[in-house]
Amino acid sequence: MRIVLTGGGTGGHVTPFEPIVEAIRQAYPTEQAQLPGRVDPAELTIQFLGVADETTREFFARLDVGVVNIPSGRVRRYASSATIF
Repeated sequence: MRIVLTGGGTGGHVTPFEPIVEAIRQAYPTEQAQLPGRVDPAELTIQFLGVADETTREFFARLDVGVVNIPSGRVRRYASSATIF
């Protein structure tokens, strides 16, 4: 089973993932029998996809969660030449 976590912006978007990851890992062994046939019950993979700075990478490394950086720009709600770049 593959689970993807995502978020972006500030560090506040990743801290709620710690109890979620722990709950998934605790429930997974007992819930494997209820998974659909298309899901491989032998493997649990959790990854974070989003803007990943060094702090975010360290946080998820501690939880043994893979990180895929998706660089993105800021959406400014005002006129700025930086929005174009």
